[in-house]
Amino acid sequence: IKSKETYLPPNQWQQEHPDEYAAYLQRALFYSMTTYAMRIYEGLTMSGFPEIILPADGKMDFLHRWATVHKRDLHTLQANLNREQLAHGLRCMLVEPQNNADRPFFIQEFGANMLLRAHFTVSQGSESKAKMVLLDESGFRFDTTLKKDIYQPRLLVLGLDKNDEYYQCEIDLEGWGDKFDIDNPPETAVYPDYRGKRLNFIPFTWCGASSLSGCALDIPPLLDMADCEIKLFQLDAQYSQHLFQSSQETVFFTNTDRNFNMADIRYGCGAQNKLPKDVDVKVIANNGIGFDAQKNYMESIMSQIELRRMSIMSSKSHQSGTAVGIVQNAQTAPLRTIVDTSGDAITEQLRYIATWMGYGANDIARIAYTPSKDFANADNNLSEFVSLCQSVADGSVPMLEEDLYRKAKENGYVNSKMEWKDFKRKWRLEKLERQESLGFIPQSNGNLFSKNSDNTDNKTDDVPVDDGKK
Repeated sequence: IKSKETYLPPNQWQQEHPDEYAAYLQRALFYSMTTYAMRIYEGLTMSGFPEIILPADGKMDFLHRWATVHKRDLHTLQANLNREQLAHGLRCMLVEPQNNADRPFFIQEFGANMLLRAHFTVSQGSESKAKMVLLDESGFRFDTTLKKDIYQPRLLVLGLDKNDEYYQCEIDLEGWGDKFDIDNPPETAVYPDYRGKRLNFIPFTWCGASSLSGCALDIPPLLDMADCEIKLFQLDAQYSQHLFQSSQETVFFTNTDRNFNMADIRYGCGAQNKLPKDVDVKVIANNGIGFDAQKNYMESIMSQIELRRMSIMSSKSHQSGTAVGIVQNAQTAPLRTIVDTSGDAITEQLRYIATWMGYGANDIARIAYTPSKDFANADNNLSEFVSLCQSVADGSVPMLEEDLYRKAKENGYVNSKMEWKDFKRKWRLEKLERQESLGFIPQSNGNLFSKNSDNTDNKTDDVPVDDGKK
């Protein structure tokens, strides 16, 4: 967390005692669960390689390796889109031409906070297209005269003039508003072109968390999880402060006079003090009331965070081990939607480039960037598989033991080439041998995936055991 003070503002006493407030902030723990989850999702969605279809003549093959302004490939661009959709709900892209025969185009990226506004017009066929896009490019730039970084507020206007030709224009904050005419831009406007060809549309793409529409921003999928984590951070600060105060007993003395010197008093375990006559010592300790309530509340918030984390993977119920039986179905999950939207956004940018380069409609329609869907069929980890077995054993999930055996083989938890019936027969025989070697006789064959394998309900005290003595 960048600033603990933002979420843990000081009260009046802490303002008067900055050292105590600094210690209070130091004890508070931020769990970073949202960041950890986002890294997991980012890695999960990038498993496998995308399918990229470009024109057969090879003129756009440079985009395989040099797609962005930072010379990154399309797969890395997809990773950026996935991450920004999860964290901020939006990532924008713009096709830019450049004077380079080998790499005539690149894709420029813009964060969600850089998009200020957009204006759309409805064309024939009720299809809307952007008439104007306003971006904030303010930032620190090095001043060669002053020899230091200077903050420069600056806006970038992407627009279509009265002839429907695409232009770019950089202006300051005072140049916006009533002073700027979209249809008639100032002379400082630049008309990007490729070999003299201009566009009649803005090659700008909105990559939201659910669609390519620039009419409305999507709520970031991780926002609810981040809100819960901030609440958990505040609760942890209170809980840690409570623990600290409970371990720090307050000592005070009564019936003292002017000759009593506190500097002579020793504190800590084993400390001994010789007090003057009539001086009495007392201790005030925290009774610890509220610890359980605070802990239970923190656990409930952590459960809410886990629920939100799982909800991004699947749109279905997530309760106990029952969820593990259906969590693999990520085809309709928000994570799948995010990946599909990233693929659609990159496809749109590639088709903009192809249009600018003069390809025909059929060639443009064949261009596609399809992300890998390997993550949608991700294997269970061991803890999830154990939870699934328990849910099958107690009847929460209707599933055959044979299916569990097959899933165990697919995930590598069972290294066996035997069919289910042969494996089950041999497993029971080996279980009997193990139990006999431990000195007791089982009363049932047992369940391979039983939740309780000790068979405590079966009493064996009355079973006679042949020890060889008659």
